[in-house]
Amino acid sequence: MNYSDEILKSWQANAENWISAIDGNEIESRVLITNDAIFNIIVKYNPANILDVGCGEGWLLRKLLAHGINGHGIDAIDSLIKNAIKKGGDNYTVCNYEDFINNKLELLKEMDAAVINFALLDKEISEKLLKYLSGSLHRDSLIFLQTLHPISIALNDVYETGWKSGSWTGLNKDFKLPYKWYFRTIEDWLNTFSDAGLTLAELKETIHPETKLPASMIFVLRV
Repeated sequence: MNYSDEILKSWQANAENWISAIDGNEIESRVLITNDAIFNIIVKYNPANILDVGCGEGWLLRKLLAHGINGHGIDAIDSLIKNAIKKGGDNYTVCNYEDFINNKLELLKEMDAAVINFALLDKEISEKLLKYLSGSLHRDSLIFLQTLHPISIALNDVYETGWKSGSWTGLNKDFKLPYKWYFRTIEDWLNTFSDAGLTLAELKETIHPETKLPASMIFVLRV
């Protein structure tokens, strides 16, 4: 099994637990920091139409729609999209990254922005996705990308790009099938964006209000 298949199988197995965790506000960093951070930076730039890539159960797009920003969400996991539709209407479609990159959905012609919120977990497909968005969005469109702050990983592990062992530790439900995910240093993130033809418009670091340690990084990228 390759790591991409492993990631998908884990999310398929844990989708219902994930929905419960999001609905129950079980992930402290999201509640305290990262949810508001990604929403606020998108609102700051105020795109007319945004594509939520890897939208999960759809919380971010629902919040953006309620704020008056139009958009659509895609995710590979059928049960997550069914839940998103149940909560927020028909602005969601089941679509994995490979099919999306192969232009199975004609969504980008309507969009002037895309958001990828903690949804780049592997290597090759992530790189292909960024290049596809760069080549398919209109010129001067924006991509908002939030990821774990690399320094938060370096506190407990070696600081070098490569596959890391993941887990669902800290969540209340019985999550299973932990997967490996692809970690990038800050330098490697910037090189990846450059290789995709993207330029950095803004970089925001989020900090935990109590520990004062870094939580996430948000890259605002311009096509």
